[in-house]
Amino acid sequence: MSIRWLGLFACVTIGCYSTPEGFARRASKLDCKRAEKCFKAQFDAEFDSIADCRDELRENADETIDDLEDAGCEYDPDEGRDCIHESYEQRNDCSDSASLSIANACREIFDCAPGLERAPEDDGPTGSIVDAMLATMPPPDDE
Repeated sequence: MSIRWLGLFACVTIGCYSTPEGFARRASKLDCKRAEKCFKAQFDAEFDSIADCRDELRENADETIDDLEDAGCEYDPDEGRDCIHESYEQRNDCSDSASLSIANACREIFDCAPGLERAPEDDGPTGSIVDAMLATMPPPDDE
């Protein structure tokens, strides 16, 4: 069996989300495609292209992952897989209920110590996986 097929087999059987970086790569792609479809005016105002969006979301996700890991949080690949699955299922649905469903599925992709999680901002559901990740990030120090 070639290395290529072995890698494909591993992705199919265990998912390509075993690392936070793999998760962030897929999440940013899904977020950007849904944003372009569902929030076109905002998307066009912020990004020049899907690639531009993915690059920016990946950069934000990478910083968030580093911050979460520095705070002692651990990525949960099973929760990451569930989050990606729900995001994929809702990719063509622009309703608030779809956004809320994505946010709920993506709420626990990082396991943090009790009291470390930050409550999500209440400016309405966006359905962004990266936003869900940011919601688990510890609050900034006031110092």
